[in-house]
Amino acid sequence: MTQVKNRQLLAKTLYVNAALSLLLAIDLILFPSWFAAKVGGLATEVYIGLGIGLAIWAVDVFLVARSPAWQDKFSKWIVYLDWAWVLASVLVVAVFSSSFSGLGLFLIVAIALAVTILALLEQSAIGRNETVGSAGV
Repeated sequence: MTQVKNRQLLAKTLYVNAALSLLLAIDLILFPSWFAAKVGGLATEVYIGLGIGLAIWAVDVFLVARSPAWQDKFSKWIVYLDWAWVLASVLVVAVFSSSFSGLGLFLIVAIALAVTILALLEQSAIGRNETVGSAGV
């Protein structure tokens, strides 16, 4: 029963990850010039490319969330890539902070914090599934 709840927590967290990623992707694709003007740092084409990449990411995460077999195979990779996003955000803020507006820095940090929370929840659910699964062996 506990493993079912942990798997449900993992699936729900992955669905939230996919939904938030898709929302940001749509914003980046539809309003790249707003991001370029208000956030700064990058050309509009870069925001569009980032949006397309996030849309692909969102679909991948959604597909993993739907399948317990895929969760077992790919959820750790999603967590690793979430942490990579957080690390990249820290590096961008540390190295390129003068290229971004105050709003841009705020958005980078806010998104990184959201991704951190998702990564921690996903990691926790994965760890609990492995603990419960190995306890029965």
